[in-house]
Amino acid sequence: MAMQLDTPTYVIIDALDECSDREPLLGLLEEIHGWELDDLHIIATSRPEKEIKETLEPLATNIVGLENALVEPDIRSYIRHTLGEDRRLKKWSAEVKEEVEVALTEGAHGMYARVGLAEKFTDHG
Repeated sequence: MAMQLDTPTYVIIDALDECSDREPLLGLLEEIHGWELDDLHIIATSRPEKEIKETLEPLATNIVGLENALVEPDIRSYIRHTLGEDRRLKKWSAEVKEEVEVALTEGAHGMYARVGLAEKFTDHG
């Protein structure tokens, strides 16, 4: 018989691939999965790194892949908008804006959060 929780419980792990010591966390997730808690839901975001995929795919109920080709136009649009509307950033030359747009779009690998943080902490002005 599976254990029960009093209420539905959600655990969200963002950017698992950015965890420097992820082996203990992956082991913990495997252990928790073995508890068979009906009302426990774990949501994890990560780039599809081999170690993470090998551990989590057998445990997952659903896997949602965000392909770069599908997300990249939205990221590029967000960056262009920000570069054109932010009062500090719109002062940059067209060349600098293009360089930033390319670097952030290509470096994002489909990850909006990375783009947002990189844009937020970039200071050319």
